Amino acid sequence: MSKLLLSEELMARFYDGETTPEETIKILRAAKEDPELKEEIDFMMSIPHELMDIHVSREEIESAKEVSYLPMWRLAAQSRVYGHEMKAPNDCVIKCEQYVLQLFNIDESIKTLKELSQKNKWLKEGGTPLHHIGRILSEYQLSVVRRYDCDIDILRNELDNDCKIIVAINSDKLNNNETNSIIPNHAVVVLSVNEKEVLIYDPQNAQKLSHSVDSFISAWKDSHYYIVSVKERGKRQYTPAPIDASKFQLSTDLDELIEAIAENNHEVWAKDRRKEGIEYGPVRDEKHNPDMLPYSDLPESEKEYDRKAARGILELVQRLGYKIERKK
Repeated sequence: MSKLLLSEELMARFYDGETTPEETIKILRAAKEDPELKEEIDFMMSIPHELMDIHVSREEIESAKEVSYLPMWRLAAQSRVYGHEMKAPNDCVIKCEQYVLQLFNIDESIKTLKELSQKNKWLKEGGTPLHHIGRILSEYQLSVVRRYDCDIDILRNELDNDCKIIVAINSDKLNNNETNSIIPNHAVVVLSVNEKEVLIYDPQNAQKLSHSVDSFISAWKDSHYYIVSVKERGKRQYTPAPIDASKFQLSTDLDELIEAIAENNHEVWAKDRRKEGIEYGPVRDEKHNPDMLPYSDLPESEKEYDRKAARGILELVQRLGYKIERKK
């Protein structure tokens, strides 16, 4: 059975959790025979519930893959529809963070960590979004850095610098299961890397396991090579690594928006400096700043700096999967 035999109304009710058991079975059987439908369901089931009212068509999913959006809202947990059984199917991130805490000689129960994550809304019904991995560790005063677009050399370098690493992966690909899914649906702790193997701690079975580098990279790719690096505060040699959004060029009809954001950012900056007692002065010192002027009076080089910052924010918003639309 293909998706062509499933109505849009039925699929909408399925995503809202309102289908009958018989209807759910019908959809799952169809997905088993239709890889594109399975991928669509994987995608939709990974979206947080507060965003589920947004309709995402297959064409939009394909477009998202082509422009390489970062999966910040993906849920790092075993798939609720197709995944493997765990005692608590949405707690792999919490178990990873508990394991890392233990490496820093901090003992805390899963129950306590789960309550902390739920209280702060980091843990969703289907798991923890990628951008919330490491929030618990930050609460325990550890230094946490999140990075996309990493590689094996970066992993090895972080480990050599005594950092602890959590990564998001596609568990089916890691375990060499046949799958058409491109969803990062699981989190593991990377313990060591050599030329042939990657040693991980897998919270699914609470074991240390070795996987070939090729299998690991294949599974890791679906999170855009995302890592969460953890170290004691004050001991990290910090190297800034902002998300590369340079390929997400903005359309020219956003130029006015960029200018508005740049001007407002200057106003916010100037207001904050005024609260600190700083006024205009041709020479920069503790009480004066030559940029304490109306935006229109700034030299073009300063305006371009503000525009570049505004443009970078909008490009980043797009790469993180959000759509910028002007209200008509």
